[in-house]
Amino acid sequence: MKAAEKCNGSGDCRKTHLAKGAMCPSYQATKEEKDTTRARANALREVLTNSNKANRFDSEELKQVFDLCLSCKACASECPSNLDVATLKAEFLYQYQETNGYKFQSRLFAYNVRLNGIAAKWPWFSNVLFRSRIFGGLIKKISGIAAQREIPEVSSINFDKHFESIKNETVTNKKEIVLYIDEFTNYWDTEIGKDAIELLCRLGYDLRVIYAESGRTYISKGFLKQAKRLATLNVDKLYEYAGRDIPIVGLEPSAILTFRDEYKRFHLDVEKVEKLAANSYLLEEFLSAEIQNNELDPDLFTKDIRDIKIHSHCHQKALSKQKHTFDIL
Repeated sequence: MKAAEKCNGSGDCRKTHLAKGAMCPSYQATKEEKDTTRARANALREVLTNSNKANRFDSEELKQVFDLCLSCKACASECPSNLDVATLKAEFLYQYQETNGYKFQSRLFAYNVRLNGIAAKWPWFSNVLFRSRIFGGLIKKISGIAAQREIPEVSSINFDKHFESIKNETVTNKKEIVLYIDEFTNYWDTEIGKDAIELLCRLGYDLRVIYAESGRTYISKGFLKQAKRLATLNVDKLYEYAGRDIPIVGLEPSAILTFRDEYKRFHLDVEKVEKLAANSYLLEEFLSAEIQNNELDPDLFTKDIRDIKIHSHCHQKALSKQKHTFDIL
């Protein structure tokens, strides 16, 4: 509520919000005041202040206000009051669902990592089913996915075996680092994971490859009890390295950056969480810092010119910097 109270509804605040309306994807699409950061914060404050219900979050009006929030966190860095509506939404969803129950569609998305794990046991068969008009259409219908969308295909790779096959060809003479393989890299973007392993090995790092589910899908759907259990396990697991100031390098911003953001809100062991947050890096952050600290020679990289397109991740924009990506490129 402290953050919401800063958004006071003044004329200046409104003008700034409308001038910065581009920060909110849902406002861009609808151009409706209710889909601005200011309106969401004010609606939350109004309901929590005036509701007489035992669970003040039990509000259909709030549900409608938060429904189109994509949890992109743009407001956390661009809103003049630095409101993090994604965090407000996660807490609202949790409180609302504790009273009204967790819907089947929400469960499908929250637990999709488990479902992907099953599908990845037979990826060729699963992907044929996903592409099929009948079975794929049925999945989209029951999960609420638009018919025009394609279901992401799953992959199956043993990153430990891939790492073993590469590290024997490299010379290790640099510091120890951890490559964190998240749930999205593990099942969907496996080529990015393989490339990262090859890159870091050829640069000579003493690499450890560790997989852990970040809890991002639970957080986005308000399944905060499940997310906290995962966070507790991950903090204990990764503190073995973070406690010794060993860098933990991640590839998917919405996963690795939970270590620096949401994990701090779960009231876990403060020392361990702070250490994990301080030693967690996006791949671009880590490499650009290494070059700046003269730990890496830029001449190790290709000088070939390429035309590429960059689409920065929304969580990277909010919690890190796009500059790291451009620096390393």
